Amino acid sequence: MRTSRKPRFVLVFLLALCALFVYGYTARLDELAGLQAEIADVQARIDHARQEQKKLESRLADVTSDDYLDRAAREIFDYGKEGDRLVVPIAPEEGAARGGMATLSGSADAPAALLFDPHDLPVWQQWVAFFADSHSASRPSSARPAR
Repeated sequence: MRTSRKPRFVLVFLLALCALFVYGYTARLDELAGLQAEIADVQARIDHARQEQKKLESRLADVTSDDYLDRAAREIFDYGKEGDRLVVPIAPEEGAARGGMATLSGSADAPAALLFDPHDLPVWQQWVAFFADSHSASRPSSARPAR
C-alpha cells in the first residue's frame, strides 16, 4: 500500500499558514507596543505643555494686573507713588572719603556741605550707609583721651 502525498502536503501547508499567522501576530504586537510608547511620549509632552501654559497664564494675569505697574516702578525703576515717603540718607562729611558723595563747590554762599546723590549708589547701599551712619552717630565715643 502506498500512502498518498496529498495529506502530507496539506499538513505542511497548514503548518506554513500557522507560522505566517504567528509571525504576523507578533509583528502586530511589536507595532502596538511602539505605538503605545509613542502615545505615552506625546501624553508627557502634552502634560508639560499644559503646565507651561498654566505658568504663562498666571504670569500674564500678574502682568495685566493693576498692581504690576506699581510694583515694577518701585522694584525695577526705583520710582515711588504719590503720597509715599521717600527716604534719602545724607551722610556726614567723613563719608566723602568713601565715595558716592558730591560737594557743592559751585555756590560761593553755600557752606562746604556734602549732599548725597541718589544715582551714585544702588538702593541697598544707600540703606546700609544710612543705618551704619545713624548708628555710629548715636554710639558713645570709644576714643581714649591722650595721656
